[in-house]
Amino acid sequence: MRAHCKMRSYLIIFICIVLAKTDVASQDSFINLLNQNGDSPLHMAASKDVDFCKLLISAGADVNAVNKNGNTPLHYAVKENYGVVKLFLDNGANVNSKDNIGNTPLFYVPYSNNAEICNLLIQHKANVNEKNYKNSTPLFIAASVGNLDVIRILLINGAAVNVINEYGNTPIVEALSHGQAHAAQLLLEQGAHVDVKNNVGNIPLHLAAREGNEELAKVFIAAGANINAQNINGDTPLHYAVSNRKTSTVKILIKNHVKIDIRNKQNRTALHLAAVNNYQPDIIEILISNGATIDAVDSDGNTPLLLAILQNYEKTVRVFLANGADLSVKNNNGNTALHLALQLNDLNIAKLIVEAGTNPQLLSNVTIV
Repeated sequence: MRAHCKMRSYLIIFICIVLAKTDVASQDSFINLLNQNGDSPLHMAASKDVDFCKLLISAGADVNAVNKNGNTPLHYAVKENYGVVKLFLDNGANVNSKDNIGNTPLFYVPYSNNAEICNLLIQHKANVNEKNYKNSTPLFIAASVGNLDVIRILLINGAAVNVINEYGNTPIVEALSHGQAHAAQLLLEQGAHVDVKNNVGNIPLHLAAREGNEELAKVFIAAGANINAQNINGDTPLHYAVSNRKTSTVKILIKNHVKIDIRNKQNRTALHLAAVNNYQPDIIEILISNGATIDAVDSDGNTPLLLAILQNYEKTVRVFLANGADLSVKNNNGNTALHLALQLNDLNIAKLIVEAGTNPQLLSNVTIV
C-alpha cells in the first residue's frame, strides 16, 4: 500500500514539474492527449483520487472529453466516487451527455453502491426519463440489477414506471427477466401495470410463473393480472410454470381458477408440456386431478402420452398409463402408442403398453429397427 501511495506521489510530482516547464497552450495539449481507447488522463483518473482529478482540471483537463465509446469522465466517475462526480459537475461536466449506446451517466449509477450519486446527478438536472438507443430509461437498469435505493430515488423524481422499451418491456418486466423479485415488488407498489404485454406477449405473471416466484404470482393475481393471458405462442402462465417445473406456482394458478386446457399455437395444453419435460409426476397428477384432458391431441395429433413415448420417458409413460390414457389414439401419421414405442425400439415402453391392455391387432405396417 505504501509503495502504491509513493508511486502516485511521484506521478503527481512529475506532472507538476512538466506543467511548470510548459506554456499554457502546450499544457492543455499535454493534459488532454488521448490513448488508443480515446481516454484522456481525466478519464483514467475518474474512478480514482479526487485530488488528482482536481490537479488535472486545474491544469486544463477537459471534463467533457469523449472517448471512442462516447464516454465522458463523468460516465466513469458515477460508478465509483461521489467526490469526483461532484468535482466534475462543479466544473461544468455535461450531466446528460450520451455515450455511443445512448446512455447518460445516470444509466450507470445503479451499478454503484452509492445512491447519493443518483441524487447528486438529479440535483444537477439529470433527466430521469432519458432514453437510450433501446428506448430504455435509467429505471430499466436499476430494475435489472435490483438497486432498490436508486429505484426509489428515480421514482420520487418523476421516473415513468410504465415506460416501454423497444422490446415492449416495462421496468417491472425487466426486473423479473433478471430475477429481481424485490425490485418487481417495489415497482408494483409504485403503480406498475400488471397486464402490459411485451413484444412476445408476456405479462409480468408469465415471468413470475417461469421463475416460480409464488409470492409475486399471488400479488399479480390479487392486483388483477389476467391469469389466462396468452403470449404470441399462445402460452399462458400455466404453460410457463409447467415447462419450468414450478409445482407450487402451478398449484397457485389452479387455486385461482386458471383454465387448465388452454392450447398454444401447437395446440398443446399444459399437460402436453408436462409430458415433454422429463418426469414431472407431481405436476402431471395435479393437472389430471384438476380436470386436464388426458387425451387432448396437439397439431400433430399427439396426446401427452404419445409425446412422452417420443421422448423415451418411461417413468412419465407409467404415470399416464396409471391414469388411464387412451392407448388407441392415433396421431397424424396413424401411429398409436405401441407403434411409436416399437418404431423407437423401446421394448420396455412397448411392454408397459401391452401390459396396460392395448390390442396388439392395432399394429399395422410397423417396422421394428
